[in-house]
Amino acid sequence: MTKGCAAAVVGFILCCLSPAAAQDRLITTFVPEAQRHWDTGAFVGWRGVNASNVAADWNNWYDVAVFSAGAGRYVTPHVKVELDLSTTTKGRIYRQDLIGVPGAVPYFRSHEYRRTTATAALAYQFLENRWVHPFLGAGIEGMR
Repeated sequence: MTKGCAAAVVGFILCCLSPAAAQDRLITTFVPEAQRHWDTGAFVGWRGVNASNVAADWNNWYDVAVFSAGAGRYVTPHVKVELDLSTTTKGRIYRQDLIGVPGAVPYFRSHEYRRTTATAALAYQFLENRWVHPFLGAGIEGMR
C-alpha cells in the first residue's frame, strides 16, 4: 500500500468516526431588532483654501488640517436632527503691504486664519430598509 492510499484510508476512517452535523438554517433580516436613536461620527481631513481675495497670485492658497465631530438623533424612523462642530488648524499666507510713506519699501506680513463652524440640520429619509436611502436636508451653519 502506498503512502497516498494509506493517507486516504486514514482520512476516510476519521471522517466516519466523527459525525458531521449541519447548521440550522440561517435567517437574514435587514430590520434591526430595536430602532437606534443616536448616530455619531467624527473625521480628520485636509482642506485647501483659496485666499485670492486677500493675497497675491503667488501665495493665494493655504492648507490646513480639519477636525470634525457630530451627533444626530432620530426623532422618528425617517426624521433626524444633527449637530456638528468643526475646526481647523491655523493656515498662513503672506501678503505684501505698503506703508503710506513716500519712498518706503513694501514689506511682507503674515496673516493666520482658522475656521471654526457649528452646524445644525434637519434631515428626512424617504425610504426604509433599502440598499439606497435618499434624503432631503436643511440646516444652518455659523462660522468664526
